[in-house]
Amino acid sequence: MENNNNYHLFFISGKSYYKTSKGSNLVKKYLVQGMTNLNYLKEIAGNDEEFLHEVVESFLLQIPQFCNNMKNYDHCCQYDLLSKEAHTAKSSAVLFGLDDLTDMLRRLQNLAEKQEMVGIYSGLIERIEESFNKAAEEIRKLTTGS
Repeated sequence: MENNNNYHLFFISGKSYYKTSKGSNLVKKYLVQGMTNLNYLKEIAGNDEEFLHEVVESFLLQIPQFCNNMKNYDHCCQYDLLSKEAHTAKSSAVLFGLDDLTDMLRRLQNLAEKQEMVGIYSGLIERIEESFNKAAEEIRKLTTGS
């Protein structure tokens, strides 16, 4: 392990990531596009191409799981689990600068935690899934350059 004062430790989708500074040019092509703002992730990653790839791939793989879990928890009236899943998904959305999605997830988390306005959950989850899918497309374009 490097002895460096520039360590970053953070969590996404239940995994912990440890990052130190490395050299690469990949980060230079990351920009703000549409609903996605990768500035925070870019700051954490420095110029570490491998690290960025791993975090992006992990996030993209988690999107269907987040959405399916939220739908299932809503369908089964497991609102405590729905609140926790929305919280986990929200943490990932923050990392990718998905502000509108973060706000929707925060709203779902808070409502489900209190079991308030239960009738709107399925519609909100549908909007969240649409936003996640749009963000995934943008992130793929930003990270592959196509």
